[in-house]
Amino acid sequence: MLERKTIENPKAIETFFCEPFGKLPLRKATEDEMELLMRIAISKEPNRSLFSTKEEFNEMPFSVQLAYKALNGRFSFKMSDSLVILVAVVGKSAGIIVMYLTYLQYRAKKMGKEELDIGDFVMIFPDGFPTDDSLQDIWDSQKVDRGERGGSDNLLDYQFATQSIQFLKEA
Repeated sequence: MLERKTIENPKAIETFFCEPFGKLPLRKATEDEMELLMRIAISKEPNRSLFSTKEEFNEMPFSVQLAYKALNGRFSFKMSDSLVILVAVVGKSAGIIVMYLTYLQYRAKKMGKEELDIGDFVMIFPDGFPTDDSLQDIWDSQKVDRGERGGSDNLLDYQFATQSIQFLKEA
């Protein structure tokens, strides 16, 4: 468990989460993941908005809604709605989706690209995705001691700790 003061370090997520995430053991993409990836790759309009209306958005599975809201509320990079759906499918749960988005933010910053496309995604994950066990391990490793209150928090929930991976706008 990380010390409480870790949340005050603007490079904490980069150091304690993103760099280790890039070294996790991988699994091959499932058939469903590969099919979705290929559909996006061969789409004639891969960047077309899939959520044109509130009704269309509300019809999406919860994981897609969560990924879309997290991307647009917590991160400074962008990606197509199709890629949001892919991240939601690969991630499956709220915590894992946030982990993928955090890692994608880190890679976007390293690449100097404020918007990722399907080619970038394939380059970031050329050999598959982290295994379920390794995702659980890295999830546990980013817990922050809450001190006297007991229990733990997620380092990934502290915006200040993400500063080094964000595209910060000049004031």
